[in-house]
Amino acid sequence: MKNFLWDLLKYIPNKIIPALLGFLTLPILTRIFSTEDFGEYSLCLATISVLTILVTWVNQSNIRFFHHYDALGQKDDFIINNLILGLISIVLASAFYLVILLLFKNNISQSFFHLLLITCANFILLSTFLLLQNFLRIQSKVLTFSTYTVLNKIIAFFTGLALVYLYSRDISMMLWGAVISQVILLPIVFRSAIELKTFKFILSKPISKQLFSYGLPLVISNIAAWVLTLSSRYQLSIIRSNEDVGIYSAGTSVSDHSILLISQLILLAAYPIGVKIFENKGEKAAALFEQRVTGIFLCLSLPAVIGFITVSKLFFRVFMGVEFYQGFVIIPFVVFGSFFFGLQQRFQSGLLYKKQTKYITRSTVIAAITNIITNYFLISYFGYIGAAIGNCFSYLILLILVIIYSNKFFHWRFPFEIMIISLFGSGIMSLSIIAFDNISINSQILKLILEIIIAVFVYSTTVYVLIPKRIINTYKETFK
Repeated sequence: MKNFLWDLLKYIPNKIIPALLGFLTLPILTRIFSTEDFGEYSLCLATISVLTILVTWVNQSNIRFFHHYDALGQKDDFIINNLILGLISIVLASAFYLVILLLFKNNISQSFFHLLLITCANFILLSTFLLLQNFLRIQSKVLTFSTYTVLNKIIAFFTGLALVYLYSRDISMMLWGAVISQVILLPIVFRSAIELKTFKFILSKPISKQLFSYGLPLVISNIAAWVLTLSSRYQLSIIRSNEDVGIYSAGTSVSDHSILLISQLILLAAYPIGVKIFENKGEKAAALFEQRVTGIFLCLSLPAVIGFITVSKLFFRVFMGVEFYQGFVIIPFVVFGSFFFGLQQRFQSGLLYKKQTKYITRSTVIAAITNIITNYFLISYFGYIGAAIGNCFSYLILLILVIIYSNKFFHWRFPFEIMIISLFGSGIMSLSIIAFDNISINSQILKLILEIIIAVFVYSTTVYVLIPKRIINTYKETFK
C-alpha cells in the first residue's frame, strides 16, 4: 500500500493538469464555437476513442504479463512482441476506419469528412504514443509517464488554440494541435520507454498466444465499453441533432475531468501494484489491498459526486457559453453514472487477477445493449437528458453484473463503514454549500471558489470526526 500511495501521488500531475486544461478548454471552446461545431468535434474524439479501444488490448496484456516474462529473463522478447502486435493492430484499425469512412463519404458533409480524416491521423499517432508510454507505466517510471501525458495535453491544447486564433477559427485546428503534439513527442517517448539489450524483430508464438488469449476477449469488452460510454453521442446525432451532441458532450466533459479523473487515477496506480501483490503474495494479500483502495476511492469520489450536483448550476454559469448553460440539468445522472463506472473497476480487478476476462466482456456487452435500447427510447422523448439517464442506468447494470461475477472468483470485504461515513459527510457538505449559496456575492467565480473551499473543509472535518480511530490506525499501519 505504501507503493500504491507513492505511485498515486506521482500519477496526480498525469491527471490533474490535463483535467485543469479540460476545464480551461470548456469555457474557451464553448464561447468560440457553436453547439454544432462542438458536437462534431466531440464525435471526432469519440471516434478516436473507439479506434483506440481496438488496439489497447495489447497494452492491457502488457501490464498483466510483463513481470512474468521479466522474471523468466525474456523481457526483450516480450517488449518486441508487444511492439509488433501493437503496430499491426494500429495499421489494421486505421485501414478498417478509412474503408468505412470512404463508403459513407456521400452521407456526411464535406467539412465533417475533413474532420474525420484528421481524426484518423490523430488516432494513429495517439495509439503509437500510448503503446510506447505503457512501457513506462509497467516499469514504474511513473514521473516520466506523467510528464509525457501532461506535455502532450499542454502542447496539443495551446498549439490548437494558437492555430484557431492565428490561422482559422475552425474546430479542426484543435485536432491539428493534437497531431503536432504527438509528432513532436513520439521520438522522445520511444527513447525513454524502450530499453533493449538485444533486438530480434520476430514474433514469439508462445508469447503471442498468451497475449491473444488474454487480450482479445478484452477487445469485445472494450468495444462494448465504448458503446456504453460514447455511443449515445452518435445516437443523439442521428435521432436529434449535433447541437444536442454539443450540449450533452459539454455536460459529460465535466464528469470526465472530475469523477472519472478519480477512478482513472486510482486505476493507474492500483492495478499494476495489485497484479504484483497477487502474483507474489497471493489472493488474501490482494483482497486486503482491494479493500483499502476501494475505501480511498469512496472517500474521494462520493463527496465529488454530491458536491458537483450541488454546485452544477453555478459551475455552468461560470464555465459554459450561453448556448451550453442548459446542460447543467444532466449533471446528477452523469456524475452518478461515472461513480458506478469507477466502482465497478474496483470489483473488476478480481476478475483480471484471475484471468476471467470473459465475464468482464459479458457484463459490458449486456450493459452496452441495455444502453442502446434505453437510449433509443429516452433520446426520442427527452433528447440529451434522456441520453444521460440511459447512460446512468446502464452503468448501474454494469456495476451489478461485475459484482455478481467477481464474487464467484475473488472475495474481499467491501468497506461499508467508510462508505456510510463518506455519504454522511457529503450530505453535511452539501447542506453547507446550499446555505452559503444564499449569500449574495457579485463575482460568480469568487463564489464558486469559496463554495469549493467550504465543501473541502466541511467534508474533511466531518469525516475526520466520525471515522473510528481503528480505521485510521489500520491505514496508518498499511502505509508504513
